[in-house]
Amino acid sequence: MPIFSFIDKNKKFAYNPEDGISLGHQLNNNGATPKAWYSSNPSINAIQQEGFSGDTRLGGSVNSNEIRIQPHNHGTHTECYGHLTDARVVLSDVFNGYLGLSSLHSLDLPYGKPIEERHLPKTSHPALILRTSKDGFSAKDFSNSEPSYITPKAMEGIVALGVNHLLIDLPSVDPEFDDGKLVAHRIFWGYKNKAYNRTSCTITEMVRIPKKISDGAYLLNLQTVDWKTDAVPSNPIIYPIRKELGEQ
Repeated sequence: MPIFSFIDKNKKFAYNPEDGISLGHQLNNNGATPKAWYSSNPSINAIQQEGFSGDTRLGGSVNSNEIRIQPHNHGTHTECYGHLTDARVVLSDVFNGYLGLSSLHSLDLPYGKPIEERHLPKTSHPALILRTSKDGFSAKDFSNSEPSYITPKAMEGIVALGVNHLLIDLPSVDPEFDDGKLVAHRIFWGYKNKAYNRTSCTITEMVRIPKKISDGAYLLNLQTVDWKTDAVPSNPIIYPIRKELGEQ
């Protein structure tokens, strides 16, 4: 069983790469994928066109699917500040992955209640994972349910903690009905004087955090596909870590 180690701020940590825990929701046709913003379900269907069937059960030589998905609306996704700009900023222009320490923090917040500054951890690693529900949202349709969200003051606190990558189990860091202001998004990405100053930072929404996972520090591997858009599906992986004796 391989064990790897890494050094962060002169402290040495070890982890087992076989112990990774996925924070991504499964994408499928049966309604089990959480969704938001009044969307229909994602679809995964065999390609059917003249002279070709992408289903071996229907006489095709291979299975080949066409997938329809709306990244902001369907399941776990990672987004950049291009979500708010007239310029077509795509995620892969500003982010090529994060492999580093993260802090998992549970709020145990009643659904619909806002996340306030008092709910935040006192400290955080550069990636912060917020769990608002210990039971999770495996097949949740968030539309018209007014989920919890992060208040502007709390988002200022998150930025002040030095968080560059924010992961949350909700469909948005802003209220469902806010007249398109998206204040928390803008604060996180450092919007000031009509410009964004935290352009390499990311928000990952609708993560799936297993109930058995305890709060604490983890190694986070946040990778995304290179699609030319501001948000793409993602599958964050966290690894339990242990601090090794002796400083480097």
